Amino acid sequence: MQSVFQGRRHLTYVDAAGALQDLRFDGGWRSQRLNLGGLTLAPAAAGTPAGVAVGGNRHVVYRDCQGKLQDLRYDGSWHRQGLTGDEGAGTPQAVGNPSVVALGGQTPHVVYRDAAGTLHDLWYDGAWHAQQVNNGGVTAAPPAASDPSTLAPPSHWLFVAYSDIHGNAQLLSRAPDGKWQAAPLNGETFPLPNR
Repeated sequence: MQSVFQGRRHLTYVDAAGALQDLRFDGGWRSQRLNLGGLTLAPAAAGTPAGVAVGGNRHVVYRDCQGKLQDLRYDGSWHRQGLTGDEGAGTPQAVGNPSVVALGGQTPHVVYRDAAGTLHDLWYDGAWHAQQVNNGGVTAAPPAASDPSTLAPPSHWLFVAYSDIHGNAQLLSRAPDGKWQAAPLNGETFPLPNR
């Protein structure tokens, strides 16, 4: 994962032991371990981390070896917050990698897939909240077979793309008023919202 935070470039990856290694360039490269007793006591990572900078905070979100999502937040020092299960929003364990964006440049949204192919949208506004966005949730879109990809343009819309269990591409969109809609992408045109 690549990111820029406070004018510094960061490259964050998971090593063979499940440690999140964060390489930071500030005239020279420096390395720091974010979990496993490095800067936090957060558990070992599985898969690829995702991250975003919001309001002077940096978030690195990853799936641990038990399928729980962890948020490592930097606000001058590092903090760990569990996002799923009994520590977080009460949502099921994750499979695959989460996707993270900053909606409107201010609200972090984490979208991930569970074992049933359900996509969950977690967002933070002082506390973490969750909603199921497909598979009988706020849209009737079918279960996911792939990890979600997210995009949040400056218009305050949130777009989530994924492959469903039938091999079709799906696009979910969340309007600024919080309402969701879904559309298949295979061979069809999805009308983008007016700005």
